[in-house]
Amino acid sequence: MVNPSLKDRSIFNHETDSQRSKAPLKALRRQLVDFIVYLALPSISVLLPAAWSRWLLVRFSYFDWLLSMEAEDAWQSAAGFVDTGDEKKWKVRWKQVEMLDVRDLYLINFGRIRSVQSEIEYATGLDIVEGRFLIGMHWGPSISILKLLQLEGLSPAIPFRQPEKKIVRIRPFYYLFISMAARYIVKTMEVPDAASAAG
Repeated sequence: MVNPSLKDRSIFNHETDSQRSKAPLKALRRQLVDFIVYLALPSISVLLPAAWSRWLLVRFSYFDWLLSMEAEDAWQSAAGFVDTGDEKKWKVRWKQVEMLDVRDLYLINFGRIRSVQSEIEYATGLDIVEGRFLIGMHWGPSISILKLLQLEGLSPAIPFRQPEKKIVRIRPFYYLFISMAARYIVKTMEVPDAASAAG
């Protein structure tokens, strides 16, 4: 194997240094996106009529930079199993569902359950989910669906993982949301021991 020349090495070092110089900006961007998605937007939504907050989320979902990495990962995962259709439209829709889940959690925690439930439309009887686990977002945002099933007396259950403490140092705003979501899920399912075991 031929060793790279000094010139080649300088190129390699330059690329490494360039990547390192971008790391703080990437981290800052990650914190900004988390702040907007997991704190700012849902907090503002609490003060707005439900229809207005939905409009706000739709507008933000079209910003390419918002949740771009997460949307890409989700699309790559889904594309391996189902026909995702138009990639851009799929990612926009995914971001809308993600942000709606966060907004719903804030609204419910602030006593606006009726606002959340009034937005859910369904034609099939809810009893079809009795005795089943909810997985992912097949029914839409999990937060609002859990509350709907609870109000219908169906004792909903969804597997989830308790948030890891180390996340708070890396993504504090995201950790705030997943901690709130974990507490909400346990409370809604009313089976904390079984819920923790599901993680």
